Amino acid sequence: MRLRWPARAGIGAGVLVAVAVALFLFIRPFRPPQSVSAPPYVQIDAAIAGGYVATAKELLSSVTILPSSESELLRLLKRANAVCGETGDYSLLADMGRRALALQGRSARIRAIAGYGAMRAQRLSDADRIFARGTMPSGVGDLLQGEAALRRGTAWQGADALTRDLVALARSEKAATFENAALRAGDQRLFLDAALLDMKQGALATARLLALGSLGESRFDEAAAYMLYDAGDFAAALQRLSQLQASQPARASLALTLADIFMADGNGADAEAWLLKALPLGPAESWTAYADLSFFSLQRGALPAAARRIDDGLAFFPRSRELRFQQASLAVAMGQQERAESIATALATENPADADAGLLLLSLKAPSLSPESYRGEMWKLFNHAPASPAVFGALCVTLFATHDWEGAELALKQYETARGEPAADTLLVAGMVAAQKGDKAGAIAALRKSMLLARDPRALYDLGLVYLSQGNARAARAELDAAAGEFPSSGGDAEARVALARIETFRGTAHLLDGDLPAARTALVHALALDPRNLRAALELRKLEAGRQ
Repeated sequence: MRLRWPARAGIGAGVLVAVAVALFLFIRPFRPPQSVSAPPYVQIDAAIAGGYVATAKELLSSVTILPSSESELLRLLKRANAVCGETGDYSLLADMGRRALALQGRSARIRAIAGYGAMRAQRLSDADRIFARGTMPSGVGDLLQGEAALRRGTAWQGADALTRDLVALARSEKAATFENAALRAGDQRLFLDAALLDMKQGALATARLLALGSLGESRFDEAAAYMLYDAGDFAAALQRLSQLQASQPARASLALTLADIFMADGNGADAEAWLLKALPLGPAESWTAYADLSFFSLQRGALPAAARRIDDGLAFFPRSRELRFQQASLAVAMGQQERAESIATALATENPADADAGLLLLSLKAPSLSPESYRGEMWKLFNHAPASPAVFGALCVTLFATHDWEGAELALKQYETARGEPAADTLLVAGMVAAQKGDKAGAIAALRKSMLLARDPRALYDLGLVYLSQGNARAARAELDAAAGEFPSSGGDAEARVALARIETFRGTAHLLDGDLPAARTALVHALALDPRNLRAALELRKLEAGRQ
């Protein structure tokens, strides 16, 4: 589940939000007469409530003839303000406010809203003209004109010093400014703005301190819990969110967030328990709950249960790419190849640049493809997703296997163009290609640059091989020793043991170049102990033993 931050109010919770509230609180409920020309309020309200902001904006924009009464205009403008507040783009409110003012030019409230929308849409000259041509509600009008003055960079003497300071926050992105204003005004909501700015600017430790101290009241539990979660303080986040959940036990979103926090803290049992509580409360709240429950079933080896969780999720989210991809992966694990291929084909058809779906589909089709057809399909996928590291890596493996160094060089250029500046992985491939094409100096330079960006045993290993090909045994041993040092002394997992066995094999070759036969034998014996299927080490050791006899 992706945590969502509350939208910032622009100049602090204590100021412009108050202005917006003051503008719209006086709007009374109004039942319009039944008319075919009435704005589609029911559809607009349903779209806003459901989070379909783009739909609500489209419905509002489609109202070509505005109602003539002040009450109806205010009702429509209230919804426009709600939509603009969600998107951060106030052009819709500015346009509708200007049109409403043309119909109700004497309305102080509509004038204030039209000016507010113009300022929020960065149309200061329009706002100045609106304010200059009529009266506005007392108090609210002063604040709006004061903000306009401050946005122009001119002085404002229309209110007390504290009010001017608070309105001036509209131009500030400094958390410290909001903290100072919170202390002067005695309003902790401004501490929330300060903490949100800290989070936005990456100052997680400072935001954490504010959440623990200045945002200690229960009304800040939810926002503070998210901040503490992002800052890595899982214990404090759980405490704040548990308090909130106890008072609002029927909120599925809180249960899902608690599951996220437990999962981040490595507590899978409690995470799964909260997911099971969340689903009955909000089965259509989030697709991630079904994916996570499927993951927990998969961990236990319960493949059918994992598949059922995905099917349950797809009943509510039938177009979810993530659930469908996981469904295809589970089908592979369950031996349902045709079903997996059908799902992967649909995903790849819908989005040819879906690297994961494309690679899964290729792996399923590989047994029926010739090597040439497989390479052709891999190139097609790479052309659709040239910036995907996974696709680039798979293509390079295919090209290296056939010694197609020109093709690898071409793929490397396309990948670098798509990704931008060279990265460690691109330089690693560049070094390998240069070495195979006989450009030893170019290979060493590229591999050295790769090591500067990210220390990678593969780069050290390749450097050792390049030095071996030059006959420089001492330099080769230094790089191979460094590569071996990147792995755990125990040898790690099976893949790491195989990699270490290769390193030990070439360390033995380097010792042979130096004429140190005992050291060469020790390295080769170690290589075979790590990987008994290492045929090169076995052959070298056999030759060495034959020479001793």
